Amino acid sequence: MLPASAHEPRRLPSAATSHDERAAPGAPRRLLLLHERPDKVAGAALAAALGGQAAWQVVATTDPVEGRRLLRSQAFDALVVESLDARCPAAEVMRETAALRPGTIRVLLCGAEPETAVRALAIAHRVLPAHGHPAQVGEAVLRIERLHQLLASPRLAALVGGVGQLPPAPSVYLRLTQALQQDDVGVLELAAIVATDPALAASVLRLSNTAFFSTGRPLASLDQAVQRLGTRTLRHLVLACEAFARRPGPTAVDPDALQRRALLASVLAPLVLDQWADAELARTAALLCDVGLLLPPLPRGDGTRPPHCEAGAALLAQWGLPEAVVEAVAFRHDPGSAGEARFGVVGAVHVAAALAAGEPVDEDYLRRLGQHGRLRDWRKLAGELSAMA
Repeated sequence: MLPASAHEPRRLPSAATSHDERAAPGAPRRLLLLHERPDKVAGAALAAALGGQAAWQVVATTDPVEGRRLLRSQAFDALVVESLDARCPAAEVMRETAALRPGTIRVLLCGAEPETAVRALAIAHRVLPAHGHPAQVGEAVLRIERLHQLLASPRLAALVGGVGQLPPAPSVYLRLTQALQQDDVGVLELAAIVATDPALAASVLRLSNTAFFSTGRPLASLDQAVQRLGTRTLRHLVLACEAFARRPGPTAVDPDALQRRALLASVLAPLVLDQWADAELARTAALLCDVGLLLPPLPRGDGTRPPHCEAGAALLAQWGLPEAVVEAVAFRHDPGSAGEARFGVVGAVHVAAALAAGEPVDEDYLRRLGQHGRLRDWRKLAGELSAMA
C-alpha cells in the first residue's frame, strides 16, 4: 500500500521539464523506465508506442538505485515505474522526482485495486495496471504531455491571470483526503474534520438527505452520514459544498443551479464509464467539469473549448486535484482532442455533463470509439436520475 502524501495546491504544470533542462529543439524527449523485466523488449516497445526513437529515447533499468542515480544526474521528460514488490520503492522514487523535477511526467504501474490507484494519484500523474501494455503506457504519457502543454500555454496564463483572486482550494475536502490515506482513521475523526466548518457541515447534511444520496430515514448527524453513506460519498459531498460555495463578485451562473446539475453529472458519470477502477475519478471530474463558470466572466475563447473549461482545469491544477480529473475538465466540450484511444474518464465526463445540462453530445466522437449504440440508454438513465433531483 502506498504511503500517504500531503495534498497541497500546486503551480500550473510545465509542458515538460523546466526551460533550462529542456532538450534542444528537434532532439528526442527522454523517458526513464524503471521496471522488473530484465530484457530490452519493454523499453523498445514503449519507444515504438511513443512514436519511435526519433521522438522519444527510452532509458530502461531494473535497478532502483541506478534509477535514482539517473534521475538525480540527468533530466528526463517522463518517468514510468513498475511497482510489483518491496524491492522497488515506487512511492519514494515518484516523490523524489516530483520534488527534484516537478515538470517530469510520472506514470506508475501498480495493482489495479481502486483504493491503491486513488492513493497513488497523490504522487503520480497517471496510475495504470501492473504489466500495462506499452501502447497504453505510451498513450498515457502523450496525453499528459498534451495536457501540460495546454495548461502552460501563454494564452491560458493570460486568461487565468486576468481573473484576479482565484477561489481557495477546498481545504476540508483535502484534509479528508489526507486523513483517508491512513489505515486507522475512524468515523468520529472524519466527522470532526467536517464539523470544523459548521456551515459546510450543515450543507453536507442537507445534501445527504436528498433523493440522490438518502437511503432511508433522515440523517441527523455527521457521524450517521459517515456510517451510512461511506467515506467516498461523504468526501464527494464535502467537495460539492466547498467548490460551489457562494462567493462575492459576479459569476456566469447561479451556484446552486450549477451544483444541482453537477451532482446529477457526478452520479451519472460512473454509470456511463462502466469501469469501476476509475469510477471515483469520473465522479469527481463530472462534479467539477463546469467549475470555471463560477469564475468572473471570461473573454470568449477560440471556439474549440469554451474558456471556462480551460480556466476551470487550471484552477483544479492549482488546487492539487489528480491530473486525470484536470484532463477531463479541460476537454469536457472537446473530448476528441484529449487523445483518449479508448472510452474512459474523459468520454464519460463529456457524456454525463452534456446530458445533465441538456447539451448536445459529440456523437461522432462516440462513433469513433464504438460507444454510440449506448447513447439511447444513457439518455434514458439521465432522465430517470434527473426526475429524482
